[in-house]
Formats: sequence, C-alpha cells, structure tokens
Amino acid sequence: MSHLPRLNLQIIATWLTFAAFMWPSKAAAHQFEDGYIERAVAVRIRDRDVRIEYSIGLNDATIKKFIEHWPNDQKLYQQFHDELSKKTVSSATHKEENAATAETPINLPEEGSLVNEIQLIRAFAKLAAPHLTDGVRVLVNEKPMVLKLVSAEPSSKHHATLETIWRFQLPTDSMAKMSIQDTNFLKQPGGIKYSLKTSGTSMTIQSNVAPILVRSTRTGLDSLSVTQRLLVPGIEAKIRVLPVTKAER
Repeated sequence: MSHLPRLNLQIIATWLTFAAFMWPSKAAAHQFEDGYIERAVAVRIRDRDVRIEYSIGLNDATIKKFIEHWPNDQKLYQQFHDELSKKTVSSATHKEENAATAETPINLPEEGSLVNEIQLIRAFAKLAAPHLTDGVRVLVNEKPMVLKLVSAEPSSKHHATLETIWRFQLPTDSMAKMSIQDTNFLKQPGGIKYSLKTSGTSMTIQSNVAPILVRSTRTGLDSLSVTQRLLVPGIEAKIRVLPVTKAER
C-alpha cells in the first residue's frame, strides 16, 4: 500500500490545526465592553413606502442591564426641548457642540463578530421594541410619522445583535422633507451610522447621509453629552415622489 494517501491525510490534519489556531471559533470572537452600544439606521424608500432597518450591537451583560432597568431617555429628550423653548441657542454654541462630533471616537470595537445568547436576545427584543419605537423620531414635512413595527429579531449582521424594522407611508405630497433622529441610548458609549436610499418613483433630491451604510460616516458618541448628542443631526433629506401614470398602474 502506498504511503501517499497517509501523507496527504497528515498534511490536511496539520493544515486544519493551523487554521483553527489562526481563525478562532465564533465563541472566541470579540465582544463589546459592558454598556457599549453600536447602532446603524438604514432607511430604504421605494415609491411611498419607507422601511427603517435599525440595528444595535451590544453584549449579553448590557442586554441584562437593560432588561432589569430601561433608562428614561425620552424624558431627557423632552427636557432638552423644554430648555430650548425657554432660551435661544446661539450659533456659537451650535458650532461648539457640532465640533465635538469630529473628535476621534474612543473605545472603537475591534474587528470580530458579536456572540450573544439567542434566547436572551429574543426576550430583549420584546422589551426593547416599544422603547426603541418611541426613540426613533421621524418628521415628514414637519409632521410626526407613526411607525408600524414589522419585526424585532436577532441579527445576523456583523457587529449587530438585534435588528428592528419599521415601516410607514409618505404623504401624497410630491415633495417630502424628512428628518429621522435616533434618541435612544443617550448616555451609553458607542457610535452610530445613518443611511438613506430611494428607488422606484421616489428620488433623493438632497440628503446629508450616504445611500448605504458601508459608505456612511460613523459618529463616535463616547465623549458627547446628552445635549451634544441631540444637537447632532440624524438624517435630513428631501424626497421627490414622481406621479404614477395610468399605464404604470
């Protein structure tokens, strides 16, 4: 019997051992530090249908902390706007606050995928969905939009734990001035990215964010106060919706 097959098996076994050492299993992948939350808000508009895909990445310890006690971020949001109504924020203050967003983010996560306990995420999703819905604020032509929850499920995306999806319809106006701001997790370290993409009869006339997340600029939030975070714009866009002709109906 030839020694060649045995030799080949030895080579394969050696290569697999090396591969296991160089590429650790998912269980050994990087985890975010406790309290850290990475977020991504991707908005997709087709015709008048708007879909918001909201992803958050956090570790199991942070999930358990939020299950035990969800912070009242919306109270902080209301206090912020009450203060703004009592006094005018000078342009100098705006410049000072906006400049803070350009600081180099600290505690940026290393490369690696999050590993979470699936049942824990599902329990977290049920609790988190209504809170997250309250915190994602959408205005179209200065009117607040009601978001319809589509799903809140464990995410398969890199650096994401939970993905929540909402939908709503644009009004019949030919032009829609839209603003979307995430006011959740106002005291948690982390970062956030926004994107907006249109298709079908809808067209992006103006937008301050990239059409896809991989091209978006990440805002580091570690060094920003609650006020500074709320002064940072989310998505500001103008969307035109073309009329549908009889032939297209």
